[in-house]
Amino acid sequence: MTTDCRGSRSNEGGSAGRRNIYGCVLETFRRLGKAPTPSEIAEELKVTENVVIENLRALEADGALKLEPGTTAILDAYPYSAVPTKHIVQLPDGSRLHCMCAIDVFYVPFLTESDVSIESRCHYCDAAIRISVDDGAITGIDPPATVVWDSAATYDCPLTNFFCSQEHLRLWNESAPAEPGQQIELMMALDRGRVGAARISRELADS
Repeated sequence: MTTDCRGSRSNEGGSAGRRNIYGCVLETFRRLGKAPTPSEIAEELKVTENVVIENLRALEADGALKLEPGTTAILDAYPYSAVPTKHIVQLPDGSRLHCMCAIDVFYVPFLTESDVSIESRCHYCDAAIRISVDDGAITGIDPPATVVWDSAATYDCPLTNFFCSQEHLRLWNESAPAEPGQQIELMMALDRGRVGAARISRELADS
């Protein structure tokens, strides 16, 4: 489900205001590949900047996004990252979006309702990994043996990564035996993205 914050209006707080602001944040990421500032959101939605900041903090408390500590700058909003990462999704119009982890990239084809090209790197050897998703299905994987480590740590995003093979995942596991998590196949990661995107879309549809 795509969203468009231009022309939307939210002149109060509460859940409706939060949803409108969250939708505007996600749409700005999609259009521009970067997070909007509170003043930009306020201008788009025709509200005060104080209302935006109040709702951004509420969204952070809900776990929908993260602000830079001590500021109102948006660091990330699931699934997008304002900070460059090795997990990049390219849309058909050429836009390139940074995502937080190897599962978050699979939210994007469903949130944007578009075919995407995913670029990342093996967390063990840094080899390039490329995945194509068309019509909601994986249509290309290079290298073909690519798998995902689904971290179960509380700081899971930095460690939920692609590996170019089970062997390289095994070697990394041997170097970090205490790291909780499990290997999952790409189809499971895609399904996780589908479910996560559907949840976000339902939340936005209620605004």
